[in-house]
Amino acid sequence: MRWRELTSIIWLILLINSTLVFYDIFWGGILAAFLFELLIISKWVAINTTITSWKKSFVIMSLAWALMLPLGGLGLSGYLAAHFPFPETILRVVNLHRVAVVIPMAIIYLVLGLIWWKYPRIKSLNSTNNFWKPLLTGILLGLCLIGLLVINIKIQWLSDLVYGVSVIIVGMLLVASLLSTVMYFHFSVANQPKETQRFKWWPALTLLVLIGTVVLGINLPNSTNNRYPTVIAHRGVDNRNGVQNSTQSLKKTGQQTTYIEMDIQMSEDNQFVLLHDPNLKHLADKKQAVATDDFAALQKVKLHENGYVTNLSSFDQYFKVANQQKNQLIIELKPEDINPQQVARRFNQLYGTQLMRSKSMVHSIDGELIENLKLDNPSLKVGLIRPFVLTKLPTNGISFYSLDSRTINRTIVNQAHRENKKVYVWTVDQPVVARRMVALGVDGIITDRSSLIKKVLHEKINLISEQAKNIIWQLI
Repeated sequence: MRWRELTSIIWLILLINSTLVFYDIFWGGILAAFLFELLIISKWVAINTTITSWKKSFVIMSLAWALMLPLGGLGLSGYLAAHFPFPETILRVVNLHRVAVVIPMAIIYLVLGLIWWKYPRIKSLNSTNNFWKPLLTGILLGLCLIGLLVINIKIQWLSDLVYGVSVIIVGMLLVASLLSTVMYFHFSVANQPKETQRFKWWPALTLLVLIGTVVLGINLPNSTNNRYPTVIAHRGVDNRNGVQNSTQSLKKTGQQTTYIEMDIQMSEDNQFVLLHDPNLKHLADKKQAVATDDFAALQKVKLHENGYVTNLSSFDQYFKVANQQKNQLIIELKPEDINPQQVARRFNQLYGTQLMRSKSMVHSIDGELIENLKLDNPSLKVGLIRPFVLTKLPTNGISFYSLDSRTINRTIVNQAHRENKKVYVWTVDQPVVARRMVALGVDGIITDRSSLIKKVLHEKINLISEQAKNIIWQLI
């Protein structure tokens, strides 16, 4: 019974958090709700485990929630990240050197997680008759989620509303069950003395939470305030129809898709060429780096990808073809080992006026580079690329954000739109993800399969079920 009680309590917490975040309640209300939730779960732990001190259980559960922040934080991580500022200089280091930063941080995180798991836990967990109950329930719920969310099978006779409500119920119940199962054995609830007869309040709570979840599902909007997002061809390629970032693929992709996203870097002799990686290892099996080689040598290199061969393209060549086809470019300006002021100044000198005339835009992961670009050309539309949103996004001089589709949520999109900033997401190649992005209300989808995604956007989309999936996604 204790496991079922815990599952009901966690389900209630998930419902409260999801409702408050979905409707973008003032952060003070969310903070008050979170403290209430922490008190409830801590009290339950103190009553039902060997950790009899309420204060001790409160500290342990607070640390547990902190460790859960990278995993959704019970639905609050995305909300917190979107609302609290952080020094841009530190974020710049994290974004530009994320591999060097993320690996040690991941190791520290795992060590802290192991410490938390071991500390209050009884070392010997004897097998009990209760072990199979949460395990079997978890397996059954996992099968439900696989059938409903992952495989994404929709029974035809179910209405959009019923299907959407079913998604949110099964999803929340699965997350609650998994979390309660972990806590059940972590705190050795299974080894506690056999509980005496007491009032069984959990069925009433479960029914109440179920009704609340249904109400949330019924009230999910079946429309979006934005028109369907613009489809943008990632690196100028559509379904592997050429070498990425080349005039070869642009001539084909640009005939079908107006908006093209591509990457450029500045060579040692201050010329701009198209390349995503810092060197030519991936496309030409050479160790040449753009930043340390001159344009004449780079232009001779043969690139190989998707069964096609072509020379490295200069931005002059690419821009000329784009203008001929009336394509609008979203140019990713790479910050590879060159002073951002120097890159911004040179780029504006060569292309600033032409970019304005063609309605092209520029984005970069380097906030300092974008800042200098905007100072040199205040009328140019510029955007920030963020692989993950760790803090409140800067707004000064920014026209749009290019965000990883795996880390985006409704809170981030709503906040950007309140600041009159557009949100583009990358790299969305699967129809199921594209539909979720439509429900989030993003402004643009950057994809390697632009023809496919355009077809998906022309189909009828059940926005209720997609809103439900986004809520579950934010929980994990």
